[in-house]
Amino acid sequence: MSKPVIEPTKILALNLLDIEDAKEYKKYIDYAKESVIQHGGRTLLAGRYKPQNKVPVLGKGIEPRQIMMIVEWNSLDHLQNYVKHLEEQKDISKRRGIKNFIWHMYEEINDLPLFLSML
Repeated sequence: MSKPVIEPTKILALNLLDIEDAKEYKKYIDYAKESVIQHGGRTLLAGRYKPQNKVPVLGKGIEPRQIMMIVEWNSLDHLQNYVKHLEEQKDISKRRGIKNFIWHMYEEINDLPLFLSML
């Protein structure tokens, strides 16, 4: 009897950041668009925080960042390979043109009732 194949869990990366140098950040984004795809990732959504829109900040502890992105990775291995790839690049930095960078990783949840049973 063969063992069932366990698919790797997708990873969701929450990226929060402020842009410090728009030109430098654009260079990185132009490079990263294809590189993320080649390494098994895809940007699911991105958003911009504008204080003048008077959107309330709920909670305490983390100041709002200008940019929020969620990137889905096919697996933790794919994400780790992307990070390793960036570290090997001499002309591009994973934090080029940004400041106040926060990067959180989450495992994808496909069944919310299952998640609730884990609490």
